[in-house]
Amino acid sequence: MKYYNSTTKKYYNDGQSLTWEKDGVLFSGIPSSEQLAEQGYEPYTPPVTAEPTQEERTRLRMAEIQMELAQTDYLALKAYEGEDMSEHEGWREHRAALRAEYRELEESLQ
Repeated sequence: MKYYNSTTKKYYNDGQSLTWEKDGVLFSGIPSSEQLAEQGYEPYTPPVTAEPTQEERTRLRMAEIQMELAQTDYLALKAYEGEDMSEHEGWREHRAALRAEYRELEESLQ
């Protein structure tokens, strides 16, 4: 378990050795949860991250589509220049499907 002291801004992980003072006596070792509480440490709970909204997921997918289209732009140029496209079979359909999905997502945001 992890603990946090908001006064000293320090974290403590179970099993770590710690040095502390109590009533003028210096202690060293692995403290108990009670000893940690006496030193101002509280159990640490990491912040919960919120689930992305539908709009955020839509915008993320749109960005992914734009990246994929940009990464395959060279195929359109090769085809335009008349190069052999036999190894890239189906690229036009794939790009057309991406553009159609992008337009759908764009419309859903309006």
